[in-house]
Amino acid sequence: MTTRSPANRQRAFTLVELLVVIGIIAVLIGILLPALSRARDQAGNVACQANMRQFYNCWQMYANWNRGHVLPARYQLHNAVTNAEFGFYEAMFIGTILKQSNSAGTNTGRGFDTARIIRQILQCKAANHDYDPNVEQAAATGTPAKYFGDYIYNTWMGSRKAGPPPDDVEDTVGSIPNPTITQVPGNVIILMESRKPNMVIDGAGVWQVITGLGGNDYKYYFQKNTEIWITGTTAGQPASALKPLRIGTPHSKNTKMNVLSADGSIKLVDPAKEFFVNYGDQGTVKQYLWDASNNQHTGWKKGVPGL
Repeated sequence: MTTRSPANRQRAFTLVELLVVIGIIAVLIGILLPALSRARDQAGNVACQANMRQFYNCWQMYANWNRGHVLPARYQLHNAVTNAEFGFYEAMFIGTILKQSNSAGTNTGRGFDTARIIRQILQCKAANHDYDPNVEQAAATGTPAKYFGDYIYNTWMGSRKAGPPPDDVEDTVGSIPNPTITQVPGNVIILMESRKPNMVIDGAGVWQVITGLGGNDYKYYFQKNTEIWITGTTAGQPASALKPLRIGTPHSKNTKMNVLSADGSIKLVDPAKEFFVNYGDQGTVKQYLWDASNNQHTGWKKGVPGL
């Protein structure tokens, strides 16, 4: 009988050695995963800010092409031909800058223009889109105006509210003047990230909005604090008690959001903390987020503590 010499004998790992190797691998994974998560979040944040920079460039171009007047938030038409409300994110407005304006002012082809605009400039890479409608499918089934991407716009940039059809007479009480770019102080927030609208597809293949919070979850604009939080701000109560209605926080473990100001600055903020002068008191909300008083823009004061 022949036997292998010690020099030729194959040496196997012992159980202890195997457990040590597994332990080292587990430690390395534990170290690397948070770093990878932070890198992924940072990449999403950079992509989101790139969207906002592109939007700001379009915002400036629109003003240059329209005698200094900034991009309006919405425009209503009520007449024998068209009965619709057109948002800032559609062909009639930002679509004119992005060369997606075939359907401007009409319902013909409106959805497809809107879908292309959303894909090009209004989708944050850090937001969860698993439950969003496919923008082309939503467009084809007639609900594009209820899907607006991941951002909401300041209504005080201009809002035309029309009277009842068919006359299309402007309702001066419900309308908000369209300011020039020089009338908007630099610290006014014009665009912020949005809580995703919840939509489901019905038996007929049409995307429908699930209403609940405020009854109009799909609003693509903000005008006052009750359109940002579920309840109005109450003096003496901490800001942490507010629940978001339309704002979204897809960054930094779902605690922060990007905001774009009229001076072009983009900041990553925690809205529950940084939208208030005093985090412990809702009554100290920073009024330059919107204008809540008689169309006079009294909340837009330079020198108010900014973000």
